Amino acid sequence: MLKTELPPDSTIILAIVLFQSVIYVLSSLHQRRLIKKQRREKPTISQRPPSSFAFSVLLTQLILLFFLSISYIDGWNFESVGLKFELSSILSLIVGVICYTIFVFGLNKILKFFKLFDDVEDESYRTMLKLIPRQKLQKIMFLLAVWILNPLTEELMFRGILVHQLGIFINNHWLAIILGLIVNLGNHIYQGRLQIITHTIFYTFVVLLLYSPIGLIGAIGFHFAGDIYPFISLKRDAINYRNRRRNKRTV
Repeated sequence: MLKTELPPDSTIILAIVLFQSVIYVLSSLHQRRLIKKQRREKPTISQRPPSSFAFSVLLTQLILLFFLSISYIDGWNFESVGLKFELSSILSLIVGVICYTIFVFGLNKILKFFKLFDDVEDESYRTMLKLIPRQKLQKIMFLLAVWILNPLTEELMFRGILVHQLGIFINNHWLAIILGLIVNLGNHIYQGRLQIITHTIFYTFVVLLLYSPIGLIGAIGFHFAGDIYPFISLKRDAINYRNRRRNKRTV
C-alpha cells in the first residue's frame, strides 16, 4: 500500500475520534443496562424514547458534521480517509447500496441456518421501537439525522479516520481494523448480543469497500442503505413480531 502523507493536525483529530469512540461505547453499555432493567421490570411494555430524543440525535449529528467541516484539510483530507474518485461518486454510492442488498440476503441465510433469524428480527424490532419517536416533528428530525447525516459522519469518523487514517498513522492497517471492529461492536451493544453477528458482517463489508477502488463513498452508500432498510421493513417486522408472540402464547 502506498504511503499517504497525513495532514499536519491528524494526531489531534485521531485523539478526538478515539476519545469520542470511548464515549460512544460507554454510552452504549449504559443504554444496554437500562434496557435490561426495563425488560426485567416491565417485560411486556416496549418503552418509547423521550420527546426530546430526536432533537438530541439531530443536534449531535450537526455538531459532528461541524467538527468534520472545520477539521478538513488540516486534520483530514480525501486521501487520508479513503475517499477515492476512480469511479463517479453516484456509481460508488450505488455499488454500496447493491452490496448492502447482498449483505441482507447473505445474513438472512446465515441466521436461518443457525435458527437465529426470528430472535434477531424480534430484537431489531424492539430496538427500533425504542428509537423512533411518535411525534411527527420529532420523527422528521430523527429520520434526517439517521438517514442523511449518520451514514456520512459515522463512516468518515469510524472508518475514514479511526480505521484508514489511524492505520496510516501507526503503519498497521490490520491493528486499526481490529480496533475499529471493537468500537463498532461496542457502539451497538445496546441492541443486544445477537446483533454482534449482524454488525460484525456489516463492518466487514464496509471495510472491504473502504479498501476497494470504491473507497469510503461506497461504504457511505452501504451505510445509508443499512440505516434506511429497517424503516422500510418496519411494518412487516411489526406483523411478524406480533404473529410470533401470538404463536408462543398459544403453544
